[in-house]
Amino acid sequence: MTAELFAKVKHHLEQALTESTKNEGYTHLLKAKEEYFSLTGGIHEESDEYEHKMNCFNDWFLLHYSVEKSRPPIIIEYLLHHKLNDDVKDIFTTPNYSLFEYKKINSKKQVVLKDILHNKNLVLIEMMIGLVEKDFFVGRTLTIKDQNYLMRGICVLPPEVKSICSKYCKRIRKLNNPTEEEQFLLTLEFLKTKWLRYGKNMDAKKIFIF
Repeated sequence: MTAELFAKVKHHLEQALTESTKNEGYTHLLKAKEEYFSLTGGIHEESDEYEHKMNCFNDWFLLHYSVEKSRPPIIIEYLLHHKLNDDVKDIFTTPNYSLFEYKKINSKKQVVLKDILHNKNLVLIEMMIGLVEKDFFVGRTLTIKDQNYLMRGICVLPPEVKSICSKYCKRIRKLNNPTEEEQFLLTLEFLKTKWLRYGKNMDAKKIFIF
């Protein structure tokens, strides 16, 4: 059953993105892209990081962006226009946007992530993204019957700033405020972009300052 749900999740993510960017929706996409790049920094299309950046944007656009302040996020509008089962709807309405570390492969050959911001471990349904153990990154997971699906948009951070970011996570976690969490995670994406602009020559610790 989980594999079937997993396939439905991927289908609806792709369908929501397609439907929301057709016709006049394309104007909304361009506006959203401008807003996202202002929050996280722009990057050249020829950069090796560009595809990762656009995957992050797509996830942010679907799960967080609203065409107008009075309207819900794109994915919620998609759900309102489609008759989906409650189990599928619940997956999309509670995304987990966080800072993660790829911990290990467990005895069941499952990928285990450490959710650093929320201080818990997660087991993935399957690993579809090229990560290696000890990578730490900003990303989003969707929970499917107590298992987790990692979305494609990930922002891998320099390993030398893991301690700095982890300590700051404790401060953000105490606030218990989703808005503060989102702002912090978008800031991490911005600082990663800023670091890339220096060609990775500058010590990342001098850039990741909060």
